[in-house]
Amino acid sequence: MKSKTLLRLVPGLCATVFTAWVVAATPSDKAVGKIAKSVPGISDEDVRPTPIPGIYEVQKGQAFGYVTEDGRYMIQGDLLDLKTGRELTEERRKGGRIELLQQFGAGDYIEYAPTPPVPVKHVITVYTDIDCGYCRKLHRQMNEYNANGIAVRYLFFPRAGLGSESHRKAEAVVCAADRAQALTDAKFGQNVAKQSCKNSI
Repeated sequence: MKSKTLLRLVPGLCATVFTAWVVAATPSDKAVGKIAKSVPGISDEDVRPTPIPGIYEVQKGQAFGYVTEDGRYMIQGDLLDLKTGRELTEERRKGGRIELLQQFGAGDYIEYAPTPPVPVKHVITVYTDIDCGYCRKLHRQMNEYNANGIAVRYLFFPRAGLGSESHRKAEAVVCAADRAQALTDAKFGQNVAKQSCKNSI
C-alpha cells in the first residue's frame, strides 16, 4: 500500500525538480573547472549542465555521473525525467554510439543487404564474434532479415581478445577476397585460409 502511495506522489514531486533539458542553465566556468579537477580523467569538455540546478553531468567514454557544483559529491547512474519519461542519460549514450559508428567506412564492415527489388528499410550494425553461438544463430537468419528490408553490417569483436583464435578467424575473413562468403563459411564452422592485412578488428 505504501509503495502505491509513493508512486502516486513521486511524479508530482519530480515535476517540480526536472525541467526540459533544453532550458538547462548556462554552465558556470568556475563550476566546470572545479568539477573537472575533482573527477579523475575528466576535462572541461566532459562537463555539462543538467536540468537540475547545481548538478552537472560528467562523461568518461560511455560512463556517466552527476556531480554537485562544488565538485564534492557524485551520483552514479542514469538521469530520468519522470514527468515525460525521457531517459536523458541514455539519449547521451545513443549520440555517442552514432558518433562512434560514423568513424567506420565501407572497408571496415561486412554488409549483407536486401537484394532488389526489396528496398532497404533499416540498417543495423552488429559487433560479432565468429565463435559466438548467438552470433551464428543471427547469421543463419540473414535471409529473413534481408527479405524484410533489413541490412546487417558486421564489425568484428573477438571476445577472447587480440591474438586469440577468434581474432585469427576474424582476420582471415576480413582479408579474404570475398569477405561476405568467407564470413558465412566461418560462421558455419568451415576453415578460412589464414592471412593478414591492415584491418579495424
